[in-house]
Amino acid sequence: MVADGYRDLPATIERVAGRSGCGDHLVVRFFMGPGAARKSSFSAISITVHPMGFIDGLPFKVEGDSAFGPGIYDMKGGAYLAYHCVPAALRDG
Repeated sequence: MVADGYRDLPATIERVAGRSGCGDHLVVRFFMGPGAARKSSFSAISITVHPMGFIDGLPFKVEGDSAFGPGIYDMKGGAYLAYHCVPAALRDG
């Protein structure tokens, strides 16, 4: 799903197979245009694996304008922002 979200952008997408039972990695390199002075990178994880039964003690909930629970404030938040901000930056120059 993540790779599909980047397919129509000026980017190369490489899937690196995981080893020793670990998941795959996705490497996406963007072409920011001629004369682009800055380079940046980000690294993120898109899953969190908790021990069985963990969620029972820390369920997801929404109270007013706030959400609480596992995965709310971790690297997935940054991955989500990058997934939407990088394409917008490329479109907007």
